[in-house]
Amino acid sequence: YAGPFSVDNRRRFSDHVVDCMCRHDVPQPLDGLNVPKILVQPSRTMKWHLHGLPRDSATLEGAAILDMAGHWPLIVDPQRVMGGFVRALVGQGQEGTSQHGVINGRVLLVINPSEPKLQEKVIAAAELGFWVLVEHVPTEAAPVLERLLVECPHRASTSNLGLLAEIGGGSSAFRLFMVTLAPSLKLPEEWVHRVAQINFTLTPEGLKRRMLSVIVSSERPDIQQRRADVLSSRAQAQHESDDAEEAMLEALSSFQGEELANDTLHGIEALSNVVALSQAASAAVAERAANSSRAETDLERSLRLYAPLAEEAAAMFCIISGLVRLSPMYQFALQWFESMLASAVGESLKVRSVDMRLAQISQQFLRKVHAGTLQALLPEHRLVLSLRLWLQSLQNHGKASASEIHVLTRPLSATGHAVTNASVPTSPCTSEHPAMGSSERSGEPDIAATRDDFLNDAEKEGLVELAQLPAFDGIRKSFETKRTDWRRFVQSSR
Repeated sequence: YAGPFSVDNRRRFSDHVVDCMCRHDVPQPLDGLNVPKILVQPSRTMKWHLHGLPRDSATLEGAAILDMAGHWPLIVDPQRVMGGFVRALVGQGQEGTSQHGVINGRVLLVINPSEPKLQEKVIAAAELGFWVLVEHVPTEAAPVLERLLVECPHRASTSNLGLLAEIGGGSSAFRLFMVTLAPSLKLPEEWVHRVAQINFTLTPEGLKRRMLSVIVSSERPDIQQRRADVLSSRAQAQHESDDAEEAMLEALSSFQGEELANDTLHGIEALSNVVALSQAASAAVAERAANSSRAETDLERSLRLYAPLAEEAAAMFCIISGLVRLSPMYQFALQWFESMLASAVGESLKVRSVDMRLAQISQQFLRKVHAGTLQALLPEHRLVLSLRLWLQSLQNHGKASASEIHVLTRPLSATGHAVTNASVPTSPCTSEHPAMGSSERSGEPDIAATRDDFLNDAEKEGLVELAQLPAFDGIRKSFETKRTDWRRFVQSSR
C-alpha cells in the first residue's frame, strides 16, 4: 500500500503502524519497522547494489516493495534510476544501447508503449519467458495499461519468487516492468488495484550518494573497485551463512521422532555432528564478514574526502532541475548531469594536494554546467541561472546562508512574478525553505500591512522576507521613515 507514496509519507505510515503495535502490545523488532530487512534477505540486497541499485534507504525500500509486489509494477522513475537497474540485472547497458539483452538464459525486451503491435509483443514474451521493460509510459496511463494487461498473465500466476529473483529461463521467468518518467500518474480507480505503483523519486540522500559514486569512479577507480570487491565478498559470506542455516534446519527436520526413539544414541550423535559443522561454517563466515566490514569502514573513511564535492554537485543539480519552474521545457536528465561531472573530473588540473584537487574539479564542473545549461535557456532566463550558481558557490564557501539564498532566489517568471506551479516535476531537491523566524519584530512597522499603492502584494511579501535577514536589519524602520525615497526608488526601477 505504501509504494505509490513519497518517502515522507511512507515514514508517517510506518510510524503510525509502530504506534498501533505499541498500543496493542504487539512485539516489534528492536531496530524498528525496517521494510527491506523484513521482506528481503541481506544477501539479495547486496547483490542488487552490485547491479547498480543506489544504496540509500528509500530506494532499497522501494526495491523490496517491488520485489514482493502482487501485481505487475508501474514504476514512477523521474530520474531514471530503476530502468538502468533492471537492465543491469540482465547484463544490458544503459538506455538506448540496444533493444534486448541476454544473460544466464534470461532475455530482456525493451519496448516503447507507442510501438505497433505492443500487445502481441508482450504476449509472445510471456510465452517465451522473457523479461519485458516498457519505458516512457505517459501520464495518462490507462490506455497503455489496457493494451498491456488485458491478455497478459497475472503476476500471481507466473511465479512465487520475487520479481527481482535470480531464476533461469522458461515460461515461469516472465517479468513485466512498466516505467514512467512522469512525477505523477492519472489512473482510473479500476486500474489502481491492478498494478503495483511504486515511487522511486530520488531522495537528497540518494542524490548525494550518486554524485559521490560518479566522483570516486572517475577520480579513484581503485577505491571504487575495492568497494565492489568488498560488497561482493559480504554478499557471498551472507549467502553462505544463509545456506548453512538452511542446511542445519533441513538436517534437523529430517530426523523424525520415530527414528530418534529407535536409535536414540545414533540420532543424538548425528544431530551433534550437523550442529558442529553448521557452527564451524557460521564461524568462518562471520570472520569473513567481520573482515569485510573493517575493509568497508576503511574505504568509507577514504570516501569522506570527496563528500563535500558530492554535496556541491547535488546542490547544483537541484539548481538545474529547478529551472523547470521558469519554463516546462527546461528538464535536464540526471544522466547528462552525471556525465558532465565525470568529464569535469577528467579534465581538471592534476595536483598533489587533495584540497586543491577538489577545488580544481569544483571550478571546472561549475564552468561546464554553466556553459552547457546556458545554451538551452532563453535569453531572459540566463541571468537567473548565473545568479543562482554564483550564490550557491558563495554558500559552498560559507559566504552566504541558506536563508539568504532562499530570499534572493525566490522562483520568478520572466515577468518577475513569483511562480507557484503545482505541476512542477517532483525532484530530490523538493524541501521546505529554511526557517526565517517571525515576520514581525517588536517595535517595528509591519510592511505587509501598509497600504502604499506603489508596492504590489508580491513586492511586499519579498520585502518582508528580506527584512528577516540579519544583513538587512533596520530595513523596516527605513521603509517607515523614508517612505518618499522608497516610492521614488520603486517607481524609477519600473
